[in-house]
Amino acid sequence: MTTEIISYLYFLVDTQHSAFKIGISLDPLKRSRLIPEKIDIGRSLQFSCNKSQAHRFEKTIHFLFDSYRIEKTQGDGFTEWFSMDAFEKIKDFVLTNQDKLKWISYGPLDSFRKESNISETSRRGFIVDPENRTAI
Repeated sequence: MTTEIISYLYFLVDTQHSAFKIGISLDPLKRSRLIPEKIDIGRSLQFSCNKSQAHRFEKTIHFLFDSYRIEKTQGDGFTEWFSMDAFEKIKDFVLTNQDKLKWISYGPLDSFRKESNISETSRRGFIVDPENRTAI
């Protein structure tokens, strides 16, 4: 049986500005706490995907929706911010193109931790059986 490490593409919604961050992380909830912006956890989303696909997934979204990008002048990931005007458009695009983007599941930022009995491996994310999408 082959196993793959799961990563996440996330949409972190800034509570104080009309912007959201699109990035990848093994732990988006933890990532949301490490950036200086206040994040609306309830409106933020995460899409699970195989770690090997995560960068391609992220770069595709960044490229296709570049016209909605908001440039910040400093900070980690400062080029990954987009106008909230694009939030629903990008979300709809990602949901419509699951087969091409190869994401596995999605939900609110903290949904996988609350609703799952999957144990997280230290600093590596979830390990799943890619054939039946279950934790091992």
